[in-house]
Amino acid sequence: MANIDYGNMPTWISAIGTTGALLISTVLLRKALKERTEALDEKKRDQASKVSAWMDGESRSIRVRNGSEAVVDECFVFVWFKRSGLPPGSNEVTRAELPIIAVPPMTTREIELPWEEPLQWSLSGVQFRDSKGRRWKRSMGEGLVELLPPWEAPLLARVLRFLKKVVKRKDRDG
Repeated sequence: MANIDYGNMPTWISAIGTTGALLISTVLLRKALKERTEALDEKKRDQASKVSAWMDGESRSIRVRNGSEAVVDECFVFVWFKRSGLPPGSNEVTRAELPIIAVPPMTTREIELPWEEPLQWSLSGVQFRDSKGRRWKRSMGEGLVELLPPWEAPLLARVLRFLKKVVKRKDRDG
């Protein structure tokens, strides 16, 4: 049998310790980055989370509350309604956008429905722009969602990156 030299034991222990320390520091770094990202996201959503809308069936109005310390503007509420006088069994439903424009800080704005007799109506959601210029939408089904500009949408970004590569290749080849 051949005599195999595995090196000395302190070198092996040092290598294993170094590898373990590297793995632990990588895990801790990932955890810290995740916590930081979550904190930044929460800070970004802070003002938007304080804007809400609800309907008041008795007064036939919609109220939008800005509980933040800064104005929100470009505010719209979305309403689904079904007019009276339609044939029985008709499911014709219309969606309307009602502008509120701006809601000052710590204020509730009220908008009355402009229709006389919709048979049924419901609030679908509210859309607005916060003081940092970010657009938000709060809907009854999705909750609070940031509306990205079209050029930041994930699919469009991938398509644009692909097109840049294709154009670079054509410039290089042609």
